[in-house]
Amino acid sequence: MPGVSTSTGKNTFIRLPRSAERFKKMMNLVSEKIVIKPEESQSKARRRNVLLQHSFKTFVLRVKRRVAPRMAIGSLTLKELDNFIVHMIDLLEDELYTIHRLNNRKTLSFRDMEIAVKLCFPQRLADSSTKFGRQALRSYFKKIIHAKKSVF
Repeated sequence: MPGVSTSTGKNTFIRLPRSAERFKKMMNLVSEKIVIKPEESQSKARRRNVLLQHSFKTFVLRVKRRVAPRMAIGSLTLKELDNFIVHMIDLLEDELYTIHRLNNRKTLSFRDMEIAVKLCFPQRLADSSTKFGRQALRSYFKKIIHAKKSVF
């Protein structure tokens, strides 16, 4: 049983049984602290610590400052949002890998990314994500075309 399709009102999504286990493993890895040996220098240990942490807290705070500057956010809430983002990226990565394996191509297209987003996110979030993605691609290609015209 690879996945169970669940429908709640407008949202239809696929619940993957192994995703919860992978999330728990990931959280255990993130929560483990590195033990610094006495013979190691502080700079090496700090570098290793920074490499192991994948945090989106600074980006969440930047967006919060733009959207609602007066709103306060607690450290536990920030941690939960960070964990949510890491988990969603992990789910997207798994779906993209599956799509890549099925298509037998070396590159992923925007359509492949769109399919993965629609499989992983709830319907409303997936629709707005794909809308903003298309808009970003349009503006990117306009800049490229404008740059090529100005060079020649």
